[in-house]
Amino acid sequence: MRLIRPTAKHCVGVRNNMRRGTHLRAGEMDSFARLTPLRGSCFRHASMSITSVALTVLLFDAPLPARAQTSTPSPHDLAIRFRPYLKTTRDSGHGETIRPASWQWFLGNVSLVIGYKPTKDFNCAAGTMGTDDQWPDGDIVARPDGGGLMDHSYLLTHSDQILTPRGADVRTGSPSSPAVNQGYALHLDDKKSGEQGEPWSAVTATGDGLYMHAEEINAADGSDAGMVNIEYTVAWPYNAGICSYHHGDLTTMTVVYDRASDLITRLSYSAHGVALEEFQIAPTPQVRIVTLTGEDDQGKAQTVRAAQVLMLGVFEGGDSHYTPCDAYVYLAQDPETGRFEHPVVYAEYNSHEFWPNPSGGETTVAKHTGDGFSFLASDRIEDLGTVAKPNSTDAPFLFFNGAWGTDPRPVMQHKTWYWPGPGGRAANPYGITGFTDRDPYTSLGDMKWPPDPGYADLSKAVEYVSPNVAPDKFAEFNSVQFAFPDVSTALSFLPKGGTLIFANGEYPGAQTFDRPSTLRALVPVTFGR
Repeated sequence: MRLIRPTAKHCVGVRNNMRRGTHLRAGEMDSFARLTPLRGSCFRHASMSITSVALTVLLFDAPLPARAQTSTPSPHDLAIRFRPYLKTTRDSGHGETIRPASWQWFLGNVSLVIGYKPTKDFNCAAGTMGTDDQWPDGDIVARPDGGGLMDHSYLLTHSDQILTPRGADVRTGSPSSPAVNQGYALHLDDKKSGEQGEPWSAVTATGDGLYMHAEEINAADGSDAGMVNIEYTVAWPYNAGICSYHHGDLTTMTVVYDRASDLITRLSYSAHGVALEEFQIAPTPQVRIVTLTGEDDQGKAQTVRAAQVLMLGVFEGGDSHYTPCDAYVYLAQDPETGRFEHPVVYAEYNSHEFWPNPSGGETTVAKHTGDGFSFLASDRIEDLGTVAKPNSTDAPFLFFNGAWGTDPRPVMQHKTWYWPGPGGRAANPYGITGFTDRDPYTSLGDMKWPPDPGYADLSKAVEYVSPNVAPDKFAEFNSVQFAFPDVSTALSFLPKGGTLIFANGEYPGAQTFDRPSTLRALVPVTFGR
């Protein structure tokens, strides 16, 4: 490959030192061959992919545009990109005993009942309702065809029928005639077997029990805020929390994505209806690379690399039993892109609520150490769609007007579900009231809603990267002394339009620069195998 020499000052020179056995990806040779000088500026090209060949780059203030894209990333695609990394917890010598389950699987193990009342557990403190229900409890609702009852054998093959009884579909209400909770609940027929959930293999391979909902965020005046809100919900068939036993369990965390910077800007974790942890993660104050330990589905030790991100913008609130977490989050590394952009969630043992790290919690619930089965959510995670355009397959899960189990409200009736448009949740078209959980979509302390963009001036976002820095050393923006340890880490936090400055050294591994940024190097740097 010929050497392409710059003809203008402050431009890029790329020299390809071909080695035996090295190769370029399809189209890459053409990408370099099409480099053409721009009068008074620098060479530009659609993308720059550095693979297993060795490249020496002499780089002086070189704007690097992004790889050509046919369209702006959709909320759906963004939700797949940022899907979480879940860590369950061990207790008493064994791992999580209750696994996630799809809503269809859950209906195949319950009866639709009316008149359910939780039973007082006299071993629990006054005011709590710890139940460990066995049949009978409540009255099983009759089938619409009059041929029997809506038990698990019927719902297994007629899941959509839970919407047919009077008032069981929230869409039958309207603002002039609000939907009224008729007292429906979904009761496990056999708690012992029904609470176990689906095999981990189904959860990890096809995303059973994992759901997402993504919407564009509106500004206060109703205009597009340039951000996307994403909720990730996990459905569990049973909650065995201390003095909080109930059939059905829904746990949720939220992500806010900023289109201007092409980065996650906020993470929120909701727990037990009272605790809310919110973290503003852009601009990033400090970050370092750590190794998180856990187990695979066979109980064998496994690890994942993750970025530990310290916080400047934080809101943490809860009841008198709540202890706030330490102010940091983890972002797990993507196995394909190498980017650190999968929020890590720590699930409590048997009660499943999500936390950003092992610290903090509620005194009356189990621990969330994250030392149990750990996995990256499947890219086949189910998209529930929106209220305006729901995924019709999931209509029973979205619009059922009762308890999704014996306690939790359906996912759309939690405050973690984002309602866009004028009036937001309060102006919902179904007249729903009594939404549960703390509200992440309101201004709390110094945390505004909608959030401000992560970077007010993207051109001032500067990172230094050096291959000679230890990965576990904290890196900071705009700091030569505290440089990022490698290109993947740097690109995980470099906003679109920011500047990446290379220190002297050899940078191993494949690198793809696909976010519009400026690259600089004051000395030659080498990209090797």
